[in-house]
Amino acid sequence: MFAIGWCKCSTKNEKFGLYGSLGKIENTKDEWWNQGANLSSVGCILGQSLRYFGDKLFQKIQTCYKSLGVLSFDQVNDEANISENQGAFKFASELTFTMNGFKNSPNLDKDALLYASGWWFQADKRPSQIQRDASKRCTGGKLIFPNEHFWIDLSDCHGLIQVVWASSTFFHYTNPAQDTSGYVCTMLKEVSKNNMAEKPWVL
Repeated sequence: MFAIGWCKCSTKNEKFGLYGSLGKIENTKDEWWNQGANLSSVGCILGQSLRYFGDKLFQKIQTCYKSLGVLSFDQVNDEANISENQGAFKFASELTFTMNGFKNSPNLDKDALLYASGWWFQADKRPSQIQRDASKRCTGGKLIFPNEHFWIDLSDCHGLIQVVWASSTFFHYTNPAQDTSGYVCTMLKEVSKNNMAEKPWVL
């Protein structure tokens, strides 16, 4: 699992944390850079979504990203300018790639607020492009709520799937995709009851 630019806010507009998970990409640098070079539009959409939630928080995070030199997806081929010319939306506030049959066990998000919001989309692993060909959809990769006997089949995804659920109350997990030529990309964000009305974003 890859992650960079992770951000969680325990209190609105108050506290946030940043990290780049360098250890997770240390042994697969070429694959990471290849993905980043082809997914700049995704970073833009996620940045727009974050800004929609709260512009003040967005500005604070963007300032920190620039000062720390955190790469946005459209900057992976220009390492000399990682803190310059960063577009208004071109960074991943919290972006995680799940690939190569990633799965996890049923769990609760103990460090989250009541609700969590996640975005999913399918992409080709090589050349790391958003998957728009319906004949090449991944199989498997369900988001499952075992105690509720309910799941969301991500193989039917034709764009961006957005899900909001009580992640600290309902056990949830992801089962592995059966097609290793693709992967699912997830963005998670803590949201409160007041932020339940969200704009849809379609790739």
